[in-house]
Amino acid sequence: MPDFYAVAKHHPNRVTVTNIDGAIEYVNPAFERITGYSAAEAIGRTPALLGSGFHDQSFYHKLWQSILKGSPFRAEMVNRRKNGELYMEDQIIIPEWDESGGIRHFISIASEVRGGEEFQSLIRESVFEERRQLPLAIELRHAIGAGQFLLHYQPVLDLRSGEFTKAEALIRWMRLSHGLTYPQEFIPLAERLGCIVEIDCWVIRQALEHIRALARHRRPLEIAVNVSAKSLRTERLVDHLEGLAKRYRSELRRLIVEITESALIDPVKAKDLLVRMHALGVRVAIDDFGTGYSSLAYLEDLPIDIVKVNRCFTQRIGKSPRSEAIARSVLRLCKTLGIRTWVEGIEDQSQLEWAVKAGALDGQGFLIGLPAEIGALLKSMPAKDS
Repeated sequence: MPDFYAVAKHHPNRVTVTNIDGAIEYVNPAFERITGYSAAEAIGRTPALLGSGFHDQSFYHKLWQSILKGSPFRAEMVNRRKNGELYMEDQIIIPEWDESGGIRHFISIASEVRGGEEFQSLIRESVFEERRQLPLAIELRHAIGAGQFLLHYQPVLDLRSGEFTKAEALIRWMRLSHGLTYPQEFIPLAERLGCIVEIDCWVIRQALEHIRALARHRRPLEIAVNVSAKSLRTERLVDHLEGLAKRYRSELRRLIVEITESALIDPVKAKDLLVRMHALGVRVAIDDFGTGYSSLAYLEDLPIDIVKVNRCFTQRIGKSPRSEAIARSVLRLCKTLGIRTWVEGIEDQSQLEWAVKAGALDGQGFLIGLPAEIGALLKSMPAKDS
């Protein structure tokens, strides 16, 4: 693209070129002037460098869905300069094709949008929210080293044998000033701050230690851990798992990594990462299947071991024939494909009976068991014979 770069060098708008994985390969001088980042600081990183936290996962899902299909994507975006200042851009992202007809690069051209009371109001609200969350952000960065995170486990019932064979790890934060804090209150902030990978890696190591402890006490459970889509896309999470293989080889075979469908936006890259997990003996579950941008191609093309049927379907059992039909169809399809099924949100006997009759293999919910610390989980389960 020499001719393009020659033109882009003198273009008044910000020009960014990334590879198919989103890594920045080129920025023009206008990029440096507008964002405050030098070319050396930007190249090799992703456009998340400019992220403001304004746009949610569904926005980026639509973006990637569009450009990976080869269609341009245009939107007004709120970004952040190196000095922390927020600004708005009118941005278009265009795929660039190679000679064989495959996508080689993505070219982003963005012009800065000035002013307007609506945007200024948006900025004021953002600044207020950031100031409100600043103490929380400072605490969160300190929490891992201070040993303030812990895991609770919710048991999962094998609906055929009636035995507890699995448990889901649920992170909690014991804040000194506020006590027990639940993940919905700090995980979104951790994703914006960029420390979510470190948290996910801590969860995995802790879960492996607990798998070992459970086996030592003759309670050989499989443990499922939730990981952020952002963690999976960086590859650091899979690198971390591979680094743990020597110490926890047998425990990795009892680990289940739960991913959401937003982690599968780039199915080619996702497949490579999931194959690497499988090579370690780790199994993969799709969480909340059917609630996002579900694609049956995921089940055909990706190495998926378990599909979790979201609680929203379970809660409508006996109330919505259509929801029941959808859930039953997912269970039937997974059985045909040899994929294990796990129904969430079982809170009464009728829901449990429906899940068993519909052919689900695993069940989870308040009726089956409440989340508890590892010690309480050990006490609640009978030891198995050696």
